[in-house]
Amino acid sequence: AAGQGLTLPELSVLLAYSKLDLYDAVVASDAPENPLVGAVLESYFPTLVRERFPAVIARHPLRREIIATCVINEMINRVGSTFAFRLAEETGATAGQVLKAYVVTRDAYGLAELWQDIEALDTSVPAAIQNALFAEIIRLAARSVRWFLRRPNYLNDLASTVALFSDAITGLSATLDRLFQGAERGAFDDAATDYVQAGAPEPLARRVVSLLPLYSALDIAEIARHVDRRVDEVASIYFELVSQLDLLWLSQQIRQLPIESHWQMLARDALRDDLSGIVAELTAGVFAECPPGYGAGTLISAWETAHHTQFERYVQVVAELRQSGGLDMPMVSVALRELRGLTRG
Repeated sequence: AAGQGLTLPELSVLLAYSKLDLYDAVVASDAPENPLVGAVLESYFPTLVRERFPAVIARHPLRREIIATCVINEMINRVGSTFAFRLAEETGATAGQVLKAYVVTRDAYGLAELWQDIEALDTSVPAAIQNALFAEIIRLAARSVRWFLRRPNYLNDLASTVALFSDAITGLSATLDRLFQGAERGAFDDAATDYVQAGAPEPLARRVVSLLPLYSALDIAEIARHVDRRVDEVASIYFELVSQLDLLWLSQQIRQLPIESHWQMLARDALRDDLSGIVAELTAGVFAECPPGYGAGTLISAWETAHHTQFERYVQVVAELRQSGGLDMPMVSVALRELRGLTRG
């Protein structure tokens, strides 16, 4: 109530109760039976025990409890005590589904390695910089977990899901520099430079800064499956649309919306998800409406011609919003309505 936050002992109690509450729900779910979730079981035991008694470990009478404890501890320690509860509330998902989506996100994006690399910066960079790098990962994790929770069919076979999306993420990561245009490239380079100047190694800084752009790999991979195109083809169209429609600016405006209540936070997250969904729909629409065999620029030009009236209307609205200064939620909603109009022809 005083706006002073919680003390460390209070945070410790909150973490403990968060873990206990999640534990009961996860043990009662099917999550511990999933091989990808259960992979932590082997590492729980000493090396000698793992080498001599693998079969005994596999049928340990407390295997479900050990798995649930280890993965819940990791998730809460990495992404926070409210992470699972907030996403479950937003999506209506169960604790077991949140845990599965977290494991998929962790493995598809290679977050375990990133966490280790950031931790290795102890004493070489200010703690505030490490915390900022960790916060970038948490932002990506929240968006990715929410994405999978909205599509629970991907949580049935976690190994196949990780394989599908990690391939897309790896491929897109290698081509981000080519896909970025103008403002997108400038924003990416500036963010990475800030971390490098603070002492972070450049490769690590660029990997962390690339996480939020790589969130789009989830939509891109799904679109590629639906339209039967290569991931790199879909990515070219996706990022061309982001540039042509000034969507980096719109995304930044959503991120900067003032949040003074729980409901405003939910509304902001909903606007962000709406924006991602519309861009995905527009990308799929370009492939559905335009002939194959042409480059991204040609396809986008043909699409803009086909949607000339709606496109000009959207451009006009964005220009007016840019002149208005900072945006509020109703203004963002208007922009998204005009953007969605481009999906209807």
